[in-house]
Amino acid sequence: MSQITDNYITNLAKYLTDLSDIERTNNLNFYREFLLDGDFQTKEEIEKELGTPAELAKLIKQDYERIKAKTAVSKNEASASDNYVRGFHVEKNPLRKRTILPTKFGKIKLSLINADVFIHQGERLAIFIADYNSRPVNAVVANQTLLIDELPSKEENHHLLLNWQTGGSRIEVIIPKQNSITKISGTNIDGDIILQNLQLNEISLTQRNGNTLINNVNVNKNFQLSSKNGDLTLVQTKIVKGIFDIHNGDTNIKRSILKRFTLESTNGDASFSQCNLTLKFQAKNGDIKIKQSQFINKTTIILAAGDLYLNQLAHDISYQLATEHGNIIYHRSSIGTKFYSKTSLNDWLKVTANTGDIIIY
Repeated sequence: MSQITDNYITNLAKYLTDLSDIERTNNLNFYREFLLDGDFQTKEEIEKELGTPAELAKLIKQDYERIKAKTAVSKNEASASDNYVRGFHVEKNPLRKRTILPTKFGKIKLSLINADVFIHQGERLAIFIADYNSRPVNAVVANQTLLIDELPSKEENHHLLLNWQTGGSRIEVIIPKQNSITKISGTNIDGDIILQNLQLNEISLTQRNGNTLINNVNVNKNFQLSSKNGDLTLVQTKIVKGIFDIHNGDTNIKRSILKRFTLESTNGDASFSQCNLTLKFQAKNGDIKIKQSQFINKTTIILAAGDLYLNQLAHDISYQLATEHGNIIYHRSSIGTKFYSKTSLNDWLKVTANTGDIIIY
């Protein structure tokens, strides 16, 4: 690491003292790799993409606060619990709540119908489960794999379930070491999935009617995600190879390293901010925004019906831009000099827009 990048990481550490030791270490390691991967040569280049250490630290802490707020909903809030009637009194507490201390495992497989899942690094290995509906959550370890699924509905005579108010169960899995597990896979219907502070080889998830939120996760091999009717948020994450299919949902990716990233998006907007990326993107009925980022290899974008916005790209790159029923608009931008440049062999952007504008500003 150069003295410039070393100084940046050292200064960043000073502003992250509010985080836990685990969070601080994970973030410093990620941004150290981010700077090396992007081959930043000057302080100005770094700050153009990431901001000053103080500005970046503020964004990092805000992302952790958002996840903390989302995973710490009070059990007494109606939105967080299954309202059921015992006599004439409405209860707003879990039907079952328990802590499991499992044996060690290397993989996690989900088979869930209506549950929010939070998997993250922590001090000790543990699983916390709160059943807020009539389907008990089962968690067992078999063949070094933690299997989490929902069992058939268990009816209880003294409970009258108000199904239109029924909320999903809540599952929290704490991993003591960042690289304790190698793979997370499975399905979730009508629930959110949150992953934080993990280092994995593979992720393979099918998500329906729920959001996916990933913060500070390193995926060394493959990441496959199929999501329908839910948003995807990806922050401070490295993906060596990713194939994502997002249908009826927005994609928001910030401060991440995407090596070989294929994204198909239908009926949703997508935004990339402060990223190092190699992107193959096909979008139907949605806008794309890419800002304060750099392409680390060949990037191809195909738009069926939507606009592409490019803003403050970190490096001069070669463009191949074409539209059938739209305009290519430059607005006070200094990135690139011509549409069909051959000055760069590695970093280039090829865009085809059928019905929409390409706007560089």
